[in-house]
Amino acid sequence: MNSSITMNAYAKINLSLEVLRRRPDGYHDILSFMQDLGLHDVVTMGLTEESLGICMQKFPSNNCFIQGVRVKFCMNYSAISLGSDNLAYRGVEAVLKALPEDGKRPEELYLFVDKKLPVAAGIAGGSGNAAGCMLATNALCGNPFSLRELMVLGASVGADVPFSLMMNARKNRTVFSELPGIEEASVAAEIEGIGEIVRPTEPKPYGVILMNPGIGVSTREVYEALDAQSGRSVEEKLFFNRMEEYTLKQYPEAKALKDAMEANLRADRVLMSGSGPTMVAYYNSMAQAESDYRMAKDAPWIRDNWKVWYTESGEMYDEH
Repeated sequence: MNSSITMNAYAKINLSLEVLRRRPDGYHDILSFMQDLGLHDVVTMGLTEESLGICMQKFPSNNCFIQGVRVKFCMNYSAISLGSDNLAYRGVEAVLKALPEDGKRPEELYLFVDKKLPVAAGIAGGSGNAAGCMLATNALCGNPFSLRELMVLGASVGADVPFSLMMNARKNRTVFSELPGIEEASVAAEIEGIGEIVRPTEPKPYGVILMNPGIGVSTREVYEALDAQSGRSVEEKLFFNRMEEYTLKQYPEAKALKDAMEANLRADRVLMSGSGPTMVAYYNSMAQAESDYRMAKDAPWIRDNWKVWYTESGEMYDEH
């Protein structure tokens, strides 16, 4: 059993997002095409505090017991709760609760999340943290669950967690090489249901510039504002986001950002990711994306509170 694991917890983007209907349980059925982003937080988990190589005393922490395991959870971002409403906490809890009584379980777990991604931004940073914590907890317990079994557990943690699990397993495949079923993992998938139906598919490579207006948007608020809509297939509606109309109307900062990107970047497409407010400019040409990013970093049309990133999406890989 490994004594510690460090991994990148990657974010995702929606190349398409259609909201179909509100279900009796309050959730919404969706159709979406999700894909990886090269941007990430960092999750470190160990069986001892020393194994993390991090001075956890410098950060707010939550010491708790989950299924008899002492868990110390720290994050370098004080605005996020470290309790049971935190997706990373809930990811650890889901794995530990599912362990068989006679299965391997550590006496203690120490967890540190190095938060780099914006919060409430529509790129599933919290779901990526949950996925990373589930993968790491599973590995430190001897990999009792396969990737698909973790994805089933992940659906109870959050709607984006099943895809985040598959995508992060693929992007951290050297760390989780012993995970049963990892050969199925892809960085792109068609999503249905509330997010629990995940069909791996071929990624679509793009250079991407992401921009965030420095505000947060509540996913629940956007869902509750949408009327039930009938949709078409994911492929038919690539580069479509049902949530965009509401967010742009209700959040002038998000609309101003998208308008500025469309006016000043030479992207092939500009689309909001998830419930927003992060906007994504897609480029078929990586060179053009890099050129626009260099220009945008210091451009006069960029407001002081706007954040700009360049990365790639749709990691291409061979099958060996």
